[in-house]
Amino acid sequence: MRLRGSITVNCVDNQRNRIQIECSPSFELLARGAARYDAARIKDITGVDPDKLAAATELLQGGRRVAYYAWTGIGQHTNATQMQRAVSSLYALTGSFDRIGGNRVRRGPFYQGVNAWGKLSKEQLAKALGAKERPIGPPSMGWITARDTYRAITEEAPTGFPGWWRSALIVRFPRRTQKWRKTH
Repeated sequence: MRLRGSITVNCVDNQRNRIQIECSPSFELLARGAARYDAARIKDITGVDPDKLAAATELLQGGRRVAYYAWTGIGQHTNATQMQRAVSSLYALTGSFDRIGGNRVRRGPFYQGVNAWGKLSKEQLAKALGAKERPIGPPSMGWITARDTYRAITEEAPTGFPGWWRSALIVRFPRRTQKWRKTH
């Protein structure tokens, strides 16, 4: 497995022309990006003292196992995707994944799922709202999208689904339903 450097890959484009593409592993790109940040610049951006940064680096390099868990804070921040990617990459470099003391990949208990889409026949899956429009999308696994639900309610298409739905709305919200009927 190559972590650093680059490699040239021979490919064929849409017009069947042979082309070469220069590819770099994600860790090479990460190293190039990180090289722009020395301890002083990191302190300017984050407020983390260089001595504390060095101590954190020593902890991660010390050969101890590290477990990684994030939710509140990193997982709910405005830059959550990029932050999770950065922390996951750092975690991968520790060598702790699926090792004792780190995050382990364990097989859960065996069970028979009652909602396994593989148990549905093709005929039954074909009844899912949106199956004709998106045969390899969510309906192919028995899921119904909000768009298809909305269309089924407002346009009464493609099934008689709205009949019971509207009945439930009339019983539950009679005034709102009357107003809705006047506008639709």
